[in-house]
Amino acid sequence: MNFRATARPLAFSRAPGSRQSGGGLFLASINNLAGKEIFELVRSDLQKVEEEFCLQSVTSVEPISEIAQYLQGSGGKRLRPALVLLSSKMCGYQEYPAIRLGAVVELIHTATLVHDDIIDGADTRRGRPSANYRWGNHMSVLAGDWLYMQAFQLALRVRSFPILDLLITLTQMMVEGELLQLERIGRIGVTEAGYMELIDRKTARLFSACARPGAPSRGGSETAGPGWGSRPGSGRSRTGARSPAPLAASSSGRPTCRTGAASRP
Repeated sequence: MNFRATARPLAFSRAPGSRQSGGGLFLASINNLAGKEIFELVRSDLQKVEEEFCLQSVTSVEPISEIAQYLQGSGGKRLRPALVLLSSKMCGYQEYPAIRLGAVVELIHTATLVHDDIIDGADTRRGRPSANYRWGNHMSVLAGDWLYMQAFQLALRVRSFPILDLLITLTQMMVEGELLQLERIGRIGVTEAGYMELIDRKTARLFSACARPGAPSRGGSETAGPGWGSRPGSGRSRTGARSPAPLAASSSGRPTCRTGAASRP
């Protein structure tokens, strides 16, 4: 789905003698922007994240490449990479690590969707047959595992121990959240606190992590940004709210992955 919002010009001017940081200026500039306009601030970088995702979906093992590229071509709003890019811009943007980390979080998110569909026995995902419906549970669970490992391999290239620690802790909590959910299915005594714990582990923590890589990648605090990252994650999980899609399907400009001379959806 394409949208044609035009971002308002960003006013980065400041009064003489002002010592406001570049990150502070960027944060001030987005305070009054609508969701679509915020996506416009990182649209070109999101396209580069998508290209990196395409590149990382290719391997010498044909079944894995086929499943990974099918999942990448299924679309999505790319909210999590957008958060990574926005947080990086606030902390002194460097393109190379930011693009890679955007692809990392989308790979992790995609892996969780594959495993969720297997556990739930889902036959569709984003309007298309789910991976487990097309390839079966055995191949799909291994493809999901491969996506996790590919994400961590890509994260290693950023050479940041705080970011690796963040991603490992995040993945553990997401798996624990899925196990807790399975353990509580069918129970009528689940409390609101228990429900919110599941939301926090399965959804909000990933959003929070996406808001935090910018600081440690620039030498700042690795705990920067968890509040404004986790709140939209919790709200999204509770309401299933729709958000503007920054990137559309391949027919609307999504880059096409290529393995040698063969092009894939």
